[in-house]
Amino acid sequence: MAGERAMRQSPALTAKGSGARLARCRAGPQKMDSPEERNTMSEQYALSVTFHVKPEHTEEFSEWVKENVTETRKDEGVIVFNFHRVSGAPTWILYEIWETEEHSSVHRQKPDVQAFFAQWERLLSDKPEVYRLEPVA
Repeated sequence: MAGERAMRQSPALTAKGSGARLARCRAGPQKMDSPEERNTMSEQYALSVTFHVKPEHTEEFSEWVKENVTETRKDEGVIVFNFHRVSGAPTWILYEIWETEEHSSVHRQKPDVQAFFAQWERLLSDKPEVYRLEPVA
């Protein structure tokens, strides 16, 4: 599955609190999670955000992504934090999973993230498309 591949390759999985999940991913199919583990999954907070970047700012946006993703992956509570660029288009997609919504909220209040938000009007051709994701399987 593409999502599982991304999770296996993500350095974010080495973050605090994710060791057991990482071990399960690397081990392949396992027994069903216990009820306690399923409850933990339901508390996770996942988002997909699509950014449409003005063509003249693609290089600047790309540099910001490269500089900040590594630091964000060190944040407490981050499970997955991956940016991808759509081939041949000035469009980036962020996929993030946090242990809780509170962890994501703390991240969004960081000064560097707030500074990025302040640049959106200049860098983006439209407002970001934000989708809250719910676990299915």
